[in-house]
Amino acid sequence: MKQSNLTRSLTLPLFFLFAIWAVHSISTFLMIDLDHYGVRPRQIEGLRGIFFSPFIHADWGHLISNSTPLFVLSAMVLFFYRRVAIPAFVVIYLLSGAAVWVFARPAHHIGASGFVYGLVAFVFW
Repeated sequence: MKQSNLTRSLTLPLFFLFAIWAVHSISTFLMIDLDHYGVRPRQIEGLRGIFFSPFIHADWGHLISNSTPLFVLSAMVLFFYRRVAIPAFVVIYLLSGAAVWVFARPAHHIGASGFVYGLVAFVFW
């Protein structure tokens, strides 16, 4: 049975949300502080945060605040721009983290907000 474009557009966003919710749930349940995996600007060990920080959130409010726009925007990009969606996701994901590493204040930066704002820019421009 062939999947509809809408169904295909919802699969990846749901998987990503499941992953970030799972990371936060496990770290909360086990009381593990993952902040040190965030982006730490201009420090070599902070580069790992480019990959990990979107999966790490400070608290449930932070996670919830990122979840709705992340889901809606990524589903929109997949639905309306299917041909370029995956390359756009990769570029937005990496460039938002790299921009934080280069320009942000010296602190651990966590969350998917950079990715969300990158998706906003992609959709509206």
